[in-house]
Amino acid sequence: MRPYALFVSALLIGCSPEKLPDAGPEFADDGTTVTDGKADSATRPVSVDTLAIGANATARFDASSHYRAYIFTGRRGQQVSLFVDGASHLDTVVYLYNTKSGKPSGRSLAYNDDTTATGWTTNSLSSSLQYSVPADGSYALVASTYGHKAVGKATVHIETPNTSLTDAQLLAAAKAYAWVGPLADDHIRKFFDSETAAYAWWSATKPTESLEWLAYDGDAEHYVSGINDLWAQRFEIDRTTGVVTLTGEH
Repeated sequence: MRPYALFVSALLIGCSPEKLPDAGPEFADDGTTVTDGKADSATRPVSVDTLAIGANATARFDASSHYRAYIFTGRRGQQVSLFVDGASHLDTVVYLYNTKSGKPSGRSLAYNDDTTATGWTTNSLSSSLQYSVPADGSYALVASTYGHKAVGKATVHIETPNTSLTDAQLLAAAKAYAWVGPLADDHIRKFFDSETAAYAWWSATKPTESLEWLAYDGDAEHYVSGINDLWAQRFEIDRTTGVVTLTGEH
């Protein structure tokens, strides 16, 4: 069964009122930071498998196996939904990590204890999160259980929400891609309806600052950006996934 996914770029964290939320694998029960270097931990899980987006896997937990990792490939701007559906009321936790040398690495990017997404499971103790992938590369879904001591199994699933972005959302994604970081004092940023309009404005105005410009390249899914009239790049944004693809430079 295909889980229900919400199109949001932030993680969803929920917990039932009778327990505290899971603090994440980097923290001890008292909230202090712990070193996650032992075997059977989030960054040294018992097993590491690959999992294609849209596929399912079964994670099994026993007395000595509390962390299972699943590696998948993401692209910058892609929205992904991660699900760990515990069987027989198993209380699961899901984490998202960067990877290094084919294993989870660093601190978790996001995590969820009890899901708030509806329609994909009848077990409210299952876990899910939604996240916008920050860069091209491999990522790790790490599945575990609340308290990291429970025994049972869960279905693990990764998907990309089937959502169509609005023109305004596409433009916001284009600006985030083209204009990285804070604006320098000697630069200005402007959006134009076309590349021709950008060059015409720069030529006519001759600003003392450098012009960082962004313009439509025919429609709301295709863009061109540049600095003054010296350099420009063309890119497109997938309306369904939000993935940005560089198509040319000149």
